[in-house]
Amino acid sequence: MGKIKTFEILVDNPGSTVKAGDSVRGQVLLELSEDVELNEIRVSFTGRCRIQWAEAQKAAPMSEIQSTALDPVVAEEVYVNDFITLFPRTRAGMRGHRKYSKTTLLSKGTHTFNFEFPVPETVSSSFSGNHGYVKYTLKAVVERPWKIDVNTRGIIVESDLDLNNVPGASDSVSVSDDLKITTLLFPSGECNATVRLARKGFLPGDTIPVEFRIHNNSHHEIHKVSLNLKRVVIYKADKRKCTSETILCKSHLGKIPAEKTFEGLHRKLRVPITCLPSGLPGCRLINIKYILELKIKPSLLSLKRLKLHTPIIIGTKDLDCTTYFDSPPDYESCCPPSYEDVLASSSQPLSPTSPSPFSCPFPSLQEPPSPVSPQTSSPWNQDEDDPTPRRFSNVEPRMTVLRQISSPSTEEVESICPPVRPRAHTTSSHDMTHKRGSWLVAPQKEGGTSEEQDLMGSIESLHCM
Repeated sequence: MGKIKTFEILVDNPGSTVKAGDSVRGQVLLELSEDVELNEIRVSFTGRCRIQWAEAQKAAPMSEIQSTALDPVVAEEVYVNDFITLFPRTRAGMRGHRKYSKTTLLSKGTHTFNFEFPVPETVSSSFSGNHGYVKYTLKAVVERPWKIDVNTRGIIVESDLDLNNVPGASDSVSVSDDLKITTLLFPSGECNATVRLARKGFLPGDTIPVEFRIHNNSHHEIHKVSLNLKRVVIYKADKRKCTSETILCKSHLGKIPAEKTFEGLHRKLRVPITCLPSGLPGCRLINIKYILELKIKPSLLSLKRLKLHTPIIIGTKDLDCTTYFDSPPDYESCCPPSYEDVLASSSQPLSPTSPSPFSCPFPSLQEPPSPVSPQTSSPWNQDEDDPTPRRFSNVEPRMTVLRQISSPSTEEVESICPPVRPRAHTTSSHDMTHKRGSWLVAPQKEGGTSEEQDLMGSIESLHCM
């Protein structure tokens, strides 16, 4: 640069990013190796949208030579166009660009010139696409009598979109469709698919919970199922349009066997953090839409695809919790007792009818109904007037059958346990065992010697066998 050693634009906004409705602040840094005669130093802030594409020209119906020329389509709109004069000091802060023939001497050294530009709230977010863009630029100019030095720097502007102000952002959406599957021109069945979203409004970085159901009612395996989040950009100029589609993220669900149903809740699809608000608010030439697509490829030899499109809305401010969540339960009706209530209840005994301070207003438990005959009305049987089937109406009572156990004879007992001579107050063997074929062994008496207890234990073990 010769006499100008350093010429830069410094921006105070973090990451050179500014919200719509805020201001762009910074400095122009100029370092001179010697004194320089300057006309002025100015900085400008501009924001514009420009779209451009080409369309083939339509030839006349009777023309013999078909034209291959392209018809360019161009459109542009301006959002911001502001200038500030930074030097000389007598004209510092003046808006607009004016021509001055008088020069002013600027001494050598480092000089810093501050500037600030307000950003309107109605401007569009910065965007760059295949056929158009929305750009905001800072441009600094050092004008000398014989030369002009220019330096530029881009600014990112972010506009807001409150989902609470977008109609239908909190509504649920469900899409269904079916496809007749054919393999080599022969029909083999059909495929039914349903996609459901609890709400349509999301923020960048959110996970989209997708509830789906796919029924493969055919004789062949479904080869491929995938979920795609697509961005559709529509460029509009006069009455002509141009569309561009981009897949932002994709998730594969796998294969579905023949005559099977695949359903569930998918939570692996995430909105990219760089997504712009839906519709690109503030821009009349570019429109942005986001679509959730369920794509089903029946087989390798099938020529048809089943695609279900569900529109979603991307914003910058999330929905209120009350718009799509139920209100939290009220715990004040069942709060724990206070310390004073506990002391008062412990000092006074509770009567059977007085409520406990620890009791909560839970519903009281009712006793089960007494068994009634089948001819009378019962809550367990089906009522003729009530068409609603009962859950336990077909339950039959179970009966327990006792098996008759025969008592062993005295010879069998003596063969296992040798007889023990009883002491005083003993009973005979006829008293200890009943006749053959009784239900139970003779009842044991309280007390007795250890030999008697061992004998009775041996008899009980024979009954268990």
